[in-house]
Amino acid sequence: MIEGSTSNTHQKSVTFITNKIRDNNRAQSLTSIMNELDDRGYSVNLITFEKRTPFDFAYHSSIKRYIIHDPYMSSRSIKDKVNGILSKIESSVFIFWGSIYPQAFPIISRFQNRGLKFILAQQDSQFLNLQKGSVILQSKINNILPDLFSVVSISEIDTLCNSMLKLKNAQTIPFLFPFKSKDFKAADISENDIGVIIPNIKGSVTKLLSILDSYNIFYHSNQSFTLHIVPEKINFNVAQQTIIKNYIKNNNYEFNFIIEEKIDKLKHLNFNPAFCVFLSLLENLPDIAIESVALRIPAIICKDYNYSADNGLNALQFAELSKPSELAEMMRKCVTPASRSEYQKDIEGCIEDTARNKTIEKWEKLINSDDVPESDELRAEATVVQILSDTYNSSVIKNKTVIANRSKPLFRLAAAFYRLKNNIKTSRKTIYRIIRSPYSVLRRIIKSVYKTEQLRTAKYQYINISDEQVKKLQLLAYKLLLEFDRICKKHDITYYIAAGTLLGGIRHKGFIPWDDDIDVTLPRPDYDKFLSVVKNEIGDEFSFRMDCSPYAFHRIELKGTRLTRSLQRKGHGVFVDLFPLDGAAPPQEQEKHGKINKRLTDIMWAKGRMIPAFKLNFKVIRVILIRLVLKIFVPRKLLRVLWDKNAKKYDCETAEKWVCLAGLYGYEKECFPKEFWGTPVPLEFEGRIFPTMAHWDDYLTCHYGDYMQLLPETQRRTHNMFSCDLGKYEKMTIEKIKEEVMGGVNNDICCGAGRRAGHENEFSNT
Repeated sequence: MIEGSTSNTHQKSVTFITNKIRDNNRAQSLTSIMNELDDRGYSVNLITFEKRTPFDFAYHSSIKRYIIHDPYMSSRSIKDKVNGILSKIESSVFIFWGSIYPQAFPIISRFQNRGLKFILAQQDSQFLNLQKGSVILQSKINNILPDLFSVVSISEIDTLCNSMLKLKNAQTIPFLFPFKSKDFKAADISENDIGVIIPNIKGSVTKLLSILDSYNIFYHSNQSFTLHIVPEKINFNVAQQTIIKNYIKNNNYEFNFIIEEKIDKLKHLNFNPAFCVFLSLLENLPDIAIESVALRIPAIICKDYNYSADNGLNALQFAELSKPSELAEMMRKCVTPASRSEYQKDIEGCIEDTARNKTIEKWEKLINSDDVPESDELRAEATVVQILSDTYNSSVIKNKTVIANRSKPLFRLAAAFYRLKNNIKTSRKTIYRIIRSPYSVLRRIIKSVYKTEQLRTAKYQYINISDEQVKKLQLLAYKLLLEFDRICKKHDITYYIAAGTLLGGIRHKGFIPWDDDIDVTLPRPDYDKFLSVVKNEIGDEFSFRMDCSPYAFHRIELKGTRLTRSLQRKGHGVFVDLFPLDGAAPPQEQEKHGKINKRLTDIMWAKGRMIPAFKLNFKVIRVILIRLVLKIFVPRKLLRVLWDKNAKKYDCETAEKWVCLAGLYGYEKECFPKEFWGTPVPLEFEGRIFPTMAHWDDYLTCHYGDYMQLLPETQRRTHNMFSCDLGKYEKMTIEKIKEEVMGGVNNDICCGAGRRAGHENEFSNT
């Protein structure tokens, strides 16, 4: 599969190879590097194992993306797939970004056999692999490193380690922070009495308990502090919460603490904590760790293996879990305004444009170099040499212990079982071939099913929408808004511009540059009134379907266009979303009302989603069975009736608050006092005036925090689509579509006005 297109004549072509571009800071940093090189005129390609997902970081539409696990190549080996991709790429420089695992060796060998310029951007530290006891894997990696053009690390210590292994091509290039200084406003440096621990837990909280020991030491000198424990990815289960509470109680720790649920990452940083403590690996820091750096909030990274401070990430502070007093001392340094101010100055030096440009220039120099670069000259400190020696020796001792245990009966039994299993799989003796014949037949059947399922779901792969397509979608959505506004004015129907469209109107005087749809809300009486008149009023170019399943809201759509998204619906074209505002339940009943709404919405969405490709995986099989049962046995009209009955349970006229239950957040972010909506106030949007809610500032603050702050470039994602067919508008220019939409009126839509982000765009809500 190939994504993207090139439009410029580039001076140099470079291809990045990685597993995925989501989830962690290394992937986000890679996306920033690709975008920067693309801006500088390079032809950039991207090869990933994983297909595009809704959570991928945003890269330029001119970057071509190739998928190794393409379903149309499912029957081919990895070597053949790589050869097929290489035949389509005219690039002489390839950069492998990430961890080297056993499946990656055949890929690297393909490039080495072709004599291509291959660079390894090293992610896993030598120390980490040795500490894990992966001596054999590290030995294999060390065997291929000398044959590479260059080995790059963000850590001077890793580069020193590579140099000690007699590599002549080890280089250090600092970590490129994926955020620019303008992407986040610096947090207030005033004193605060809140500390935050954000552990990445996977079944164990042992390391978190070590941090609590350090925090208790810190607390004796700062007893006004409250500790927030916020899980990074998954919420604590009941057992883990019990362990944490009992540990604090049994050790007679007296500090105040709150165990929170993971909701919105930045929500836990908006209250400006004095410091954040993270439990993560140096090479795989969570997004929120880098976001705390962008907010200039002190970030402390805890680790459980020997690794001294790293100049590649010098805006972060590092502490060992085995030294609680050291971590406590770091916490003490973070709580005063003076140290906070000094820390912010250090961070500015890492995220300012000058530092970013220096890092990109180092990558450019390496890419354009024709000679094998010499290793960086680094000072081999005795402590670093000792760390390497101790780590290696401890790994060898672990392996020697395993070897010593081979004489034990249990070990001999395990070894015999392993030999039998290996013989059944590989031996050509008749007895073993008979034993594995049923398995071979079953494996072929499963492989055939996998291939069929992959081909069936091949069309459901997310595409990267180009900037030109986004602008066309904006123009066509604006055309729909004008038609909707005409009908509402004719029949005296009240509505409000909302969600991302409201944000765009306030911040940009029009569309958010990367947004491609329009959202409006209507009080339930006006919503029902619109449904009763729209069929007779809507123009011939537009369509409106009373059956809105699987959505809980309706849409006006443009005929002749076709968009395919994860929720399947017939005749899905360019659209404007219409959300009803219903009466909110009394405070004591809101939780129950919201849960029923969410359950019904989840069922409607599950019924509307595609059946995923079959896999011998319990979770996948469970999803397939649930969706099949819903599609076959549960009528969509019944679900719609049940949802409407629950939504209209509380009268819109008598309720004190209104809630948009059809939205994503329900009572959490969509419930406001009725007067917040009130009499509509004017909003300038793409040169025309539309109505919006009276308290739009409170609404935007609840949804987006500091809503005047633009998102970082790598997070400016458009809505995800499987396909985008604009019909007759596909071949039309943006200017031609603009002329048709605006009817000859000279309005600056999507080109200029839509990209302004200054505070001068904000206007009074009087």
